[in-house]
Amino acid sequence: AGIVIILVNLIGGFAIGTMQHDMSLGDAAVTYSLLTVGDGLVAQIPALLVAVAAGTMVTRVGSSDGTSDLGKQITSQLLRDSRALALAAVIMVGLAVVPGFPSLVFLILGACFGAGAYAINRRTARESEFRDIGQTAMAEQAGKPASLSSTPVAALPSSSRIVVRFGTDLGRSVPEPEFATLADGVRRELFGDLGVDVPAIGLQVDEKLSARSMRIDLEGAPILD
Repeated sequence: AGIVIILVNLIGGFAIGTMQHDMSLGDAAVTYSLLTVGDGLVAQIPALLVAVAAGTMVTRVGSSDGTSDLGKQITSQLLRDSRALALAAVIMVGLAVVPGFPSLVFLILGACFGAGAYAINRRTARESEFRDIGQTAMAEQAGKPASLSSTPVAALPSSSRIVVRFGTDLGRSVPEPEFATLADGVRRELFGDLGVDVPAIGLQVDEKLSARSMRIDLEGAPILD
């Protein structure tokens, strides 16, 4: 149907331009070809919006903090990583050099997106630096790593479907609070990047394992040894 509409617009435009407006065939071809392309682009905007909305609704997942506001989820995901804004800035600058496009508008948009990407990069770097300093301070204050208990401890307040089991020697060398913090961070990072809600990760010292070995269980079944 789209091809038929394009042909009708072109043929009808050539006829109207040459017969009613006394245009040459070349002028009519240039004018009505541009108008046909513009009409096709405008006609695709509603289809694009519908496709994006349908894809968003079908692929969305619940937030880890229980938030169901789709707008907040989309905003947090777009602003979590600077790559999205950096790519948008590059696209805006590319569109600015296209003939016939409003260069100033696209350059301003590109500058705004680029500034946002830079700000997110700075914020991420500061958070990473503060996190490293905090972990170093906790390790220095602890003096020696705390031994793991024989009872599974969940990294987040939910059931531990995944359990990491350590041997006795290895268990004494792994700080329990640091393990829980790292497991929490990995879960949140996977959820933010892939939308996968990884179950809570528990940890346990298993005397049946060799002293320097570890095993990962899923629903009580070993999956990595």
